Amino acid sequence: MILANYFFALNYFTPLAIFVVFNTFLFGIVLMGLGLIALYIGTIHTEVINRPLYIIRERVNFSHPDTDSKHGS
Repeated sequence: MILANYFFALNYFTPLAIFVVFNTFLFGIVLMGLGLIALYIGTIHTEVINRPLYIIRERVNFSHPDTDSKHGS
C-alpha cells in the first residue's frame, strides 16, 4: 500500500508534468476526431466523383453515336 501511494500520489508528479500529459491526451483525442472527419469527407468526395454530372431521362432528336455515320452519309 505504501508503494502504491508512492507511485500514484498526485503530489509525486509536478503540476507541469500533469498538465503536459493531460494536454497530450486531449490533443490525441482531437486528432482522432479530425481523422474521422477526414475519412467521412473522403468518402463523400469519392461518391461525388463517381456520380455523373447529370442524368439524361430521355434523348429527343438524337441518335446513338455508335449508329451515326462518321462522314454524314
